Amino acid sequence: MTMTRRACVLSLGCLALLLPLPAQQQRMIRSIVRYRLKPDRINDFNAVMRERAALLKKAGSERYFTVWVAQSGPREVGIVRFHQKWSELTTSPDPKMAEHAAAMANLTSRMNACIESMERIIDEIQPDISLPRPGTPPPFVQSGKLRAEPGKLNDVLAMLKEETLPAVKKGGATTWGVARTRFGAPTNEIHTYTGMSGWSELDQPSAIRKALGEEGFQKYLAKMGSMLTSVEYTIYSLNAEMSHMPPAQ
Repeated sequence: MTMTRRACVLSLGCLALLLPLPAQQQRMIRSIVRYRLKPDRINDFNAVMRERAALLKKAGSERYFTVWVAQSGPREVGIVRFHQKWSELTTSPDPKMAEHAAAMANLTSRMNACIESMERIIDEIQPDISLPRPGTPPPFVQSGKLRAEPGKLNDVLAMLKEETLPAVKKGGATTWGVARTRFGAPTNEIHTYTGMSGWSELDQPSAIRKALGEEGFQKYLAKMGSMLTSVEYTIYSLNAEMSHMPPAQ
C-alpha cells in the first residue's frame, strides 16, 4: 500500500466535504465538481465565486453548495452539492434565479475564463458507516481516498463499518463518514472524511489511534492495507464566503 498526502492551494472538492441540512432533509448523493485553475486567475475566480454566492442568497435559491480550500498541491477548485434523488443531478434552470439569469450567465462566463479543466465525481454517503453530519460544517476536513484491491471492495466497506466506525466513536470524533464512488472515478474508490478544528489536531493521535492503542492501531493499518492498492489524504478548509449554505437553523 502506498500512502501519499496531497492537497491543493485552491480547491473545493473531493473530500469529504459537508453541507449542513436539517435532519429530515439529509441527502446521501454527493456531486463534486473539481476545477483546475489558471495560475494568474485565482483571485478573479475567488471574486466571481463570492459574487455568485451573494446573488444566490439574495434571490433565495435553495440549490446549496459548499466550497473547500485544500492547503497544498495543484490549484484545484471543487463545488460540492448533496442531493436526495438522482434526477436532481440533471441541469435545469433554477426558478428562483429567473430574474437574475443575465447576471448569472455573466458570472459563469467570468468563472469559465479562470478554469483550465474540470471533472465531476458522483458518490454516495454510506449512512450506516458514517456519523450524522453536523448542522454546521467543521472549519477543516481530512479527506481520504482509498482504492480497494480487485474483489476487496465489500471487505473494505465491511471493515470500515465493523471496526473503523466503532473506533472513531470511541476515540471521540464528531464528524466522520464514508462515501462510495458511483460515477466519474474508479468504482473501487472509497472516500472518507474526518472533521477537524485545524492543523493542530494532527499533533495529537487520531480518534482511531486513541481507541485502539498503538499496537492495535498498527494491526488495524496492516489489515486494512492488505486490501488496498493506495491511500491518499488531503486537508481542506471551508471557505464560507464562496459557499452558498442554508440559513442557520
